[in-house]
Amino acid sequence: MHTANSDNSSPQQLAELGDGNESGESLKASVNATKNTEINSTESSKLNQSEAWIKYSIEWRDLMDEFKSRHEVTEHDFDMSNLGRGSSLPAFERVAVYRIKSSPKTVSSSQSGEKDEDEARPIPGWLPSYYIRIYSVAIINALRSVVQYYPGQDLSGDFIQIEWPYPILVHHYSQLRSFREAVAKKEPHKLCVREKDVDKHLELLFDFLDKEVMENVKNEQERNSRGRFTFDYLWVALEPGKTIFYDTKEGEEGVPRPGVIHSVSGGIFGQSREGWMVRLWSMEYNGLYLGRVITSLKWFEFDGESTIFGKYAIFINDEALADANKDERVRTAVEQGKSYWNLVGKQCRYHQGTTAGFPTSDVSMKI
Repeated sequence: MHTANSDNSSPQQLAELGDGNESGESLKASVNATKNTEINSTESSKLNQSEAWIKYSIEWRDLMDEFKSRHEVTEHDFDMSNLGRGSSLPAFERVAVYRIKSSPKTVSSSQSGEKDEDEARPIPGWLPSYYIRIYSVAIINALRSVVQYYPGQDLSGDFIQIEWPYPILVHHYSQLRSFREAVAKKEPHKLCVREKDVDKHLELLFDFLDKEVMENVKNEQERNSRGRFTFDYLWVALEPGKTIFYDTKEGEEGVPRPGVIHSVSGGIFGQSREGWMVRLWSMEYNGLYLGRVITSLKWFEFDGESTIFGKYAIFINDEALADANKDERVRTAVEQGKSYWNLVGKQCRYHQGTTAGFPTSDVSMKI
């Protein structure tokens, strides 16, 4: 845990890496290569899901992230676990991924050499990574019902795989609770088959999240309310779909650019601690087409709590847009957006003033 205050960090932590047109770009699939082979949809639909429980497993992968093997473990092996339930499918499964040199073998001390034993052990210095695999129809239906925009997470298929620290679940924690409360108010005969187990399955998920990540998340949200951020939990504020104003060293000071958060990677999401990579999109018109353009920003590592991030990224919520008069920056951006939209159609216009790009120039022309 970082404790040092880093308000005196380098004033330029945010770097703009480049723009690119999103047209035709396919999003990277986040589904494990074994997704289509491990669970048969016909067979899984026959399994009993009414009982809410968690399965714990250990997975082995090599340094190239190639899947080697996977097996269920006991409470002693994983520190916390529910044992197998026969034909009953778990609500979700928590998996620990260890890195090894090669495929683990059943080693006999009398017949195997030291080399085989070393290959079967986790590689020193590589901490395990974790993910959960959700099988519960009730949880999957709830998640698909409340998530409106989250391009970095695949929600298709018979199960959903979510990497630690489970950002999509954290960002929709309150919405999932509201969904559960809304379903609880329905009369039993009006519940669809995907809703009948939602109460106990979501309760199991909430208990898991509360134990795993929510305490640190709530602490970060409290810091954010005071304009402070930590590097490890910067992702809490960077929820896909949020609109922000951002500034970079290439931009003109005092004129932040608007963008919608598309996805977040790097940081503590990967094995190596690296800067957060934030992808945003905005609308641009090239004289012929109006479309989305992607911008990539990188926020470098810092220690402790810092206010620097808040100086370069301003979060704009729906209330701020509805009452733009309270913030001059929002009001200016809204007016520019209206003018921009009005200019998209074919028309004759005269312009007198400064150019949009930096450094600005005074122009007077017919367009």
